Amino acid sequence: MELAHGRWINSLALAELWLAIGDRTQAREQVLAAYRNAWVDGEPYVWRYELNKACELLEKRGEPTPKLAPYDSAKEKKFPWEVELVAAEKLRAKKKAAGDTLASS
Repeated sequence: MELAHGRWINSLALAELWLAIGDRTQAREQVLAAYRNAWVDGEPYVWRYELNKACELLEKRGEPTPKLAPYDSAKEKKFPWEVELVAAEKLRAKKKAAGDTLASS
C-alpha cells in the first residue's frame, strides 16, 4: 500500500485501515509504530491522545502494550542559562540565611 511509504505517515489511521481490510499483520505493524511514535520521551512526555488510541487498538487486537524505555531526566539537555539560574537561587538562599542570622542576633 502506497500510503505506508509517504513522507508523513499516520500510523494510527493506517492501523485502523488495515484492521478494517482484515490484514492483522499489517495492522499490528502500524499500531506498534503508532505506539512508539506517541511514546516520544516516555511518561509523562507522551502524545497522550495518540498513545491512548494506540493502546485501544492494541487491546482490540488482544496484544500487550510494548515496554519502552521510561523518561530519563539525565538525557535532558540543559540550557546554558539553567546553570546560572540554579547558582543564583543558591546564592539568594545563602544571602537570606545570612540575613536571617544577622537579624536574630
